Amino acid sequence: MTLAFAQTPSTDDVCLSSILDAVSTEVDDLLATGDRLQSLVGDLVDKSGTAISTHVLVEAQGLDAMVQRLSALSAFLQALSPAVPAHWIIDPTAAAQGLSLADSARRFACRVEEHTSGKITSGEIDLF
Repeated sequence: MTLAFAQTPSTDDVCLSSILDAVSTEVDDLLATGDRLQSLVGDLVDKSGTAISTHVLVEAQGLDAMVQRLSALSAFLQALSPAVPAHWIIDPTAAAQGLSLADSARRFACRVEEHTSGKITSGEIDLF
């Protein structure tokens, strides 16, 4: 997939900083999920009443490292976004269509819209 800066503006064009903000929001959601998973794993280990194996400890540390990396990525995107010139616009449609999950594509499209319009729209909830 190739993304290029828009040569002639279209109705789908948005400032790159809005896209970075939307991606940062998505990363923040993943970070929150990672935090909840860390708590869940800790609770399950505590309730198991058994000694923690080396394998479980290594995997738990991997989860912690993932959460830390997501936090750093979100901070990077948030710091980068204000530095993007307003005239840097792109059409993210092709990139969103390349996402494997329809929910992800919909969330990105919605979040870019939120960041460009200043409005927060209501979302959906999936209950399992």
